Amino acid sequence: MKYYEIEKDEGNALSSRILQNAVSIDAQQGKVFVDKIEIPVTYACNLQCKHCTVHAPYLHGHVPDLFSSLRIWSEKLLPKMILVLGGEPLLNPDLPQILETIRRLYSSSDILLITNGLLLADAPSLFWDAIIKTGTRITISAHLENYKTMCEKIDAKLEADGIRDIEIYCENFYDSWATLWKYDSNNFPVLESQVPAPIFQECLSKNCFTLHGDYLYRCNLMYGLKMLQEQCRWNPKIRAMETIAGIGHWNTPEQIAAYLTSENCYNACAYCTPNHQLEVEKCGQLC
Repeated sequence: MKYYEIEKDEGNALSSRILQNAVSIDAQQGKVFVDKIEIPVTYACNLQCKHCTVHAPYLHGHVPDLFSSLRIWSEKLLPKMILVLGGEPLLNPDLPQILETIRRLYSSSDILLITNGLLLADAPSLFWDAIIKTGTRITISAHLENYKTMCEKIDAKLEADGIRDIEIYCENFYDSWATLWKYDSNNFPVLESQVPAPIFQECLSKNCFTLHGDYLYRCNLMYGLKMLQEQCRWNPKIRAMETIAGIGHWNTPEQIAAYLTSENCYNACAYCTPNHQLEVEKCGQLC
């Protein structure tokens, strides 16, 4: 195993690259080229991080109709990189098959699995076989104080099983991840502003295009808020003002590209704090 811990300055540079997302139309194939898309495979997580960008502590279950969604969108998108995440993606027992399906449908895309790492040391051989077969790289998004001990256990596990030629990166977010929302007395995120435009202009996530079902969302936060609506875990005080719209796969490549590059803000943008920097919280709690 090639294990790398991402230092703070290096992590800032990596985050900066991840938050950039070029969009263009491949006229020859009639598809939209993007630097990257995010594909959540589950809503569930084995952590209870208050700062979770997709509200995983409030959601449950796995993403439905995922294989159908992957197939349909493969006819519309040409992503350079696909980020597979959750929730915690290793909680979905179909993850090996999901990775193999992504590799088959998006043969030229790089695949990056984002995990909190807690389940890697006990992951079955079927999972590691799929990682190797698909050429998937792994990034551990560490939200617990003892993340270095966790990484040592993963390294020992792979060494003992003779699993090599896997790149695993680890980025420490335990003391560097900022909360995105303010909260009321019922622990619901509350509206930051009635004027979303300035927040959208400063947003760090508006290029984190997220594929979910029939829709592609401008950012992963919008998809998370949409799921709060659908699972009825929503602050009733602001339910009426929210319009969270993605773009459907039935649209033309030109329409999809226009949506992804639009400078028009969304009501949902009023949920976030400017620059996503309200305060830093060390709150990666186990379930």
